[in-house]
Amino acid sequence: RFQQAFDKAGLPKGLFQNLAMNHAQTERLLGSGKIDHVNFTGSVAGGRAIEKAAAGTFMTLGLELGGKDPAYVLADA
Repeated sequence: RFQQAFDKAGLPKGLFQNLAMNHAQTERLLGSGKIDHVNFTGSVAGGRAIEKAAAGTFMTLGLELGGKDPAYVLADA
């Protein structure tokens, strides 16, 4: 869906990249300083690992963590 939205908006090809990597590869890439922004959905532990790997790079992070927590279920759900 992100790619479809970017295409519809006329943004340059290759601007959006979706990567499937293991933990070690992810840590190396995030620590490289070559990434400007990361969106991550997953566990709190995963979010902590991403923050640690990104420390000092000045990249921005979007973290959606612990989505299965029942505290997030609203009364109208």
